[in-house]
Amino acid sequence: METDLDRTDRFALARGAVGCIGMPVDVLVYTPEEFARESVRFGSFVKEVVDTGRFVYGSA
Repeated sequence: METDLDRTDRFALARGAVGCIGMPVDVLVYTPEEFARESVRFGSFVKEVVDTGRFVYGSA
């Protein structure tokens, strides 16, 4: 996905879109390229999620 925004700016936009939902929430924003790169990088949060995470809502 092409974007001129850096991760910080993308995060700010996404966090603003979520708004206040009355509970703490972490908003993580990755381009497909960033996600692919991080999903194989040893020790990265994304790799940990890919390897051990589970779907709570939605479908694979």
